[in-house]
Amino acid sequence: MKSILIMISALGGGGAERVAVRLANYLSGKYTVYILPYSKCDNPYPVSENVHILDYARYDLRKKKKPLHQFLRDSTSAVYIFFRLSWFRIRYKPDVTLSLLLVPNSFNIFAPGKTRKILSERNNPKLKNKLKYQISKFVYRFGDKIVFQSQEVRSQFSPFVQKKGVILPNPVEVDCKASEHPRHKIVTAGRLEKQKNHELLIRAFIQFAQTHPEYELDIYGDGKLHDDLQKIIDDHGMSSHIHLIPNTQNIHEVIQDAEFYVLSSNYEGLPNSLLEAMMMGIPCISTLYPGVQEILEHKESAYLVPVGDVQALSEAMTEMAENADLRRKIAENGGQTAMNYIPEIVMPFWEKVLMGGGDDHA
Repeated sequence: MKSILIMISALGGGGAERVAVRLANYLSGKYTVYILPYSKCDNPYPVSENVHILDYARYDLRKKKKPLHQFLRDSTSAVYIFFRLSWFRIRYKPDVTLSLLLVPNSFNIFAPGKTRKILSERNNPKLKNKLKYQISKFVYRFGDKIVFQSQEVRSQFSPFVQKKGVILPNPVEVDCKASEHPRHKIVTAGRLEKQKNHELLIRAFIQFAQTHPEYELDIYGDGKLHDDLQKIIDDHGMSSHIHLIPNTQNIHEVIQDAEFYVLSSNYEGLPNSLLEAMMMGIPCISTLYPGVQEILEHKESAYLVPVGDVQALSEAMTEMAENADLRRKIAENGGQTAMNYIPEIVMPFWEKVLMGGGDDHA
């Protein structure tokens, strides 16, 4: 039986991790599948008993700002993970190693051991971090195949890397459908970090609430900007209307009674949370981040607004709140669009790429 090693940053709390677990669960029915997280954290996603987790990590290495002693400890731990990866590949000779995100991608390329090396870019590196973008341009030259989530991101790399590239969407599935009787509630879900630009959503909602005081905004997620965002909420006396809520495992259940969903990001790879809301049948608003036009159409499958525009987002929320026909139209069309990402459609494309086949676009 062929074997697949999947390397990710950690087994919890992010879109890349969720995709990795879904892939592992699906592939474990046909192949021997291993998951190697290089960072230690709790796993909120159910992993099949057929998937082997290589529990080498001892610390959470994802925190960016840390004291010197912790930095040295974590650096040593990262080196240890690299050597354990090398040892595993030399001894067990996995047919394929799939990695997601920059550090696992780098480990995948430079660790010894004969294996097919598939790298997966999960974001928009050119907009996320200039240094990481330059590193990515170098590292991706050595991969056997590079998985991108949009043509927009693929086009940011050299023709040599683009030739190795394949555009594969994330598999998306939901636990429940939208309520037939939604509350006056607006929701979003995502890390409380600069990329997601929750400040934009909060300030737009504050404007919106002046004429629609019956609405509430629930923001699900954890992150370093929690206190800054809470201060904006408190300074405007909106703590009874805007709620910062920690990550929850039953996210679909708690947002199913929302009237609509808002993605306020500055940039994305492929927004899992937005597609999940669409699949549930919740009408959605999204910023016009680079590449979004590849999957969404304005006032058809979603309501699109310029990135960073508080007034435009506030006006979009007003129009969505006051136009039930528009909400129904967007919910129906968005749901149809999201069905293109169900595992039954997407997983076979991933399998073909991992096993050495597949076209350059799913």
